[in-house]
Amino acid sequence: MSNSFGTMYEELWNFDGKTNVKITDETYFLDVYIAKKGNAGLPDGLYVIMETDTVPN
Repeated sequence: MSNSFGTMYEELWNFDGKTNVKITDETYFLDVYIAKKGNAGLPDGLYVIMETDTVPN
């Protein structure tokens, strides 16, 4: 599997016709695994989705 990781920043705004109001301002740590193609053209592993509220050490 190929691995990539980093930080994602999310801002969600609402415009009510007069003013902008920030609804969400979040930061997420991402750790992404991408399957490599195997000999038969199929992915090379099992997939497990994990979620946490804290950044791993």
